[in-house]
Amino acid sequence: MNNKFFTFIKPYLSYIDNGHLYRKPFSWLYALIAIANFALPIYIFYEAVDNHIFDADGKYVSLFLLIMAIISFASWVGFQLWWDRKSKVLLTSQKGDEFVAVAVLSHFIQTAGEWLGTWIIIVGTSSAILTTIILSGENGGGHYFSRSIGLDFIGGGALAIIIMPIYGFLIIVISRFFAEQFRAFASIANNTKKTKNDIINEHANPFVNIDDGVNHSANESKFCSSCGKKIEDLSSQFCESCGIKFK
Repeated sequence: MNNKFFTFIKPYLSYIDNGHLYRKPFSWLYALIAIANFALPIYIFYEAVDNHIFDADGKYVSLFLLIMAIISFASWVGFQLWWDRKSKVLLTSQKGDEFVAVAVLSHFIQTAGEWLGTWIIIVGTSSAILTTIILSGENGGGHYFSRSIGLDFIGGGALAIIIMPIYGFLIIVISRFFAEQFRAFASIANNTKKTKNDIINEHANPFVNIDDGVNHSANESKFCSSCGKKIEDLSSQFCESCGIKFK
């Protein structure tokens, strides 16, 4: 039916089928998350002020200001990461791919893991080192400080200095692992479908193309493009070997 009343949503359906419906919104989401990285230090600063961090001893205030500088740097790194990936998520699938959403989701999982792991490595490790140095001798000082700024995972001590980079690295690796599983599934499925379509098209149109700028039919080439057997009777409309009809 070519009536506009029944076909006016075709552009929308095409937008879904070619994958733009999945890639474009995720690109916008990446941009929003990138910008949200700038709001993260402001939120942490607000939480710390609300918990009266500036009423604490001078060493706590000094530690807080140093860690705020580190958080600001980590947020700048996070912004660059998400902003760079927002253009690459548009390349996760190609025209004709049937499995599009899986590829987009796998890219999001990988990017989120890279961001979180990097953030923990930078902020967690640096905070652990500074807390250990500045609050040495303070019984429970690290726990009090982490609660004051709303980041309970921050702590001091040799154990925290060791495990924080390990945690961050494992998050990056594990997220990449799951993302690659999804991506491999989508790639195999898309390639299988393309191969199947190529086979169907080949059997539906038994023509042989010789790379001389001229299209030759199977009759002219003297070989059947379906089974490869030589055509003895050039006037025949069917291959004597596989029985396929020449067009």
